[in-house]
Amino acid sequence: MTVLSSDEIEPKGVLSADAVRSLEHLRREMRARKPASKNASVDAGKFKRFYRSRAWRAARYAFLKTQPRPLRCKCCGATAAHARLVVDHIVAIKKDWGRRLGQANLQLLCDDCNLAKASDDSTDWRTSDAPLPGEPTA
Repeated sequence: MTVLSSDEIEPKGVLSADAVRSLEHLRREMRARKPASKNASVDAGKFKRFYRSRAWRAARYAFLKTQPRPLRCKCCGATAAHARLVVDHIVAIKKDWGRRLGQANLQLLCDDCNLAKASDDSTDWRTSDAPLPGEPTA
């Protein structure tokens, strides 16, 4: 699968160009404010090993099987046709290592929303009662 940058994506009713620019701006701001970990090199290895582990891949696969099709970002409503979708930890594994494989701690976000959310934010986008963009209203 080819991953396109946001400049190459025509949102087609999911996100306006202004919304895409706003998300990119927010992502850059959050990255700039994020302090470096004191144990960044130690942490990086631990987390890299985790995301390559069979346990994580199995948990991720099990989660994706439970999601309604078409797969959509729970924050902005983008589909896999418009953005790269990732399985996000609601409570970051840096904050609570014990919840790293729990299905209740996972949500589906597009790459832009996931990067903007960062590990400091524990917003659970799954609980919103409002319909996502592109979903039929009742």
